Amino acid sequence: MIPPEFGHKNSATKSDAGEKGDLDQRKDQDGSPAKTVNKKSVAGHQPAQKKHKPARLARLLDDEYVCPLVAHSCTTRPMARCYGILGLRPQLLFLALRVLVPALLVLAGCHARRSGETTGTFQLETTSPQVRLELLAQTAMSRARAVALLNERAYVARGLDGLTLLDVSDPARPQVITALPPEKAQPLHLAVMPGTSWLVSADRFRGVLVYETAHSEALTTVAQIAVPGIATHVNFFERAGRRYAAVACGGEGVAFLDVTDPRAPLIVSSATRGTDYVTEVLVRGGAAFVANNDDGGFELFALTDVAQPRPLYRLYLPGYSVACDFHPPFVAVALRHRGVALLETDAHRLLGGTAPVSETTPSMRLCANWCRSPSYCQGVEFLSPSLLAVANNEMGLEIYDISQPSMPRLAAWIALAGEAVSLTRKDDLLYVSCWDGGLAIVRFTVTPSLGDEPSR
Repeated sequence: MIPPEFGHKNSATKSDAGEKGDLDQRKDQDGSPAKTVNKKSVAGHQPAQKKHKPARLARLLDDEYVCPLVAHSCTTRPMARCYGILGLRPQLLFLALRVLVPALLVLAGCHARRSGETTGTFQLETTSPQVRLELLAQTAMSRARAVALLNERAYVARGLDGLTLLDVSDPARPQVITALPPEKAQPLHLAVMPGTSWLVSADRFRGVLVYETAHSEALTTVAQIAVPGIATHVNFFERAGRRYAAVACGGEGVAFLDVTDPRAPLIVSSATRGTDYVTEVLVRGGAAFVANNDDGGFELFALTDVAQPRPLYRLYLPGYSVACDFHPPFVAVALRHRGVALLETDAHRLLGGTAPVSETTPSMRLCANWCRSPSYCQGVEFLSPSLLAVANNEMGLEIYDISQPSMPRLAAWIALAGEAVSLTRKDDLLYVSCWDGGLAIVRFTVTPSLGDEPSR
């Protein structure tokens, strides 16, 4: 982090020409300085002698970006003697200080940022031998923004470039099976209904689509439903024996669909705060966590009644809330250029699946907010209660040890081609969507000392 400027900008009250008109420093023939003469004094009258700093030196001492320690600890005569020894003019030395000191500070800050250790409030330790990351393969394609996994297939959402189906039975050698052109599909996000073979797409222009994946080399559209705004993300949950889909609707908040019958989805309810561009919604129990970009920050809805979602509060976080994940009692939020925020909440305890356990409004406490530089975090996922994976754009894939929530520690990271924008986990593999870098498959290995694997 580059420190703020260490001086104040003060303009000189007189120009150089004016100062030279008042003070004329002349030399005698032997080279010694003559007495200062006031040209405006009356002839024959010599004013009292006053000690003046040389005009140019005085202006430089008060000029902008001069370190106060230098300006306040020096006097004219010792400095002049020093200049005489070094053979330098005062102007040149001060100009050198003005250039070299900030340059050294900038270089020091850049080195700290490149090392990945400096944050706004604490130091992040670097890689740990307890976590290992291994890149198995990276398949080239454009606009890879999200991936859904079903059996030994990977469905890659590519937005304006369509949808690509990969065979990942051998993670080290993925093979392209087929691709849907943008005329047929423009998915921004894909998700598989848990326990089924139904693939659901949040399509850029077509709303929510349901695909049948019975045939390994083809996708058949079985249902399509329009939603408010632009469908950007889909998440599933169950309530009283029925299955629902929470849909992030860019520009129009969130919508909740009954997808118990995948062939006939129905909109149950929707909610908007008027300034919404929701990019992700995550439902756990009776709580809906909403990443509402920069318009609304990070929001919490009570969803004990799916037909009547109730907004509880909005938490404004620095940056852009674009993605989130939840593992009790913590919520992780990706904030783009402001890194990641880790929050502690009791929403899962106070809000049940069907009725409020308590009438008390759930709390949310910020444990830490950290980032590496450059940072542009767009995806987060808990790997265990003490490990958090982050898709950090050009920095690649990062794993943080959050066993001490207020002091996250960088446990491992791996650079990937392209820009890591989202990630999906299956067993010990992480499928990272890397935009124009395609789809990367990374194996992670964790020693037991960093906690047990979560139940998901």
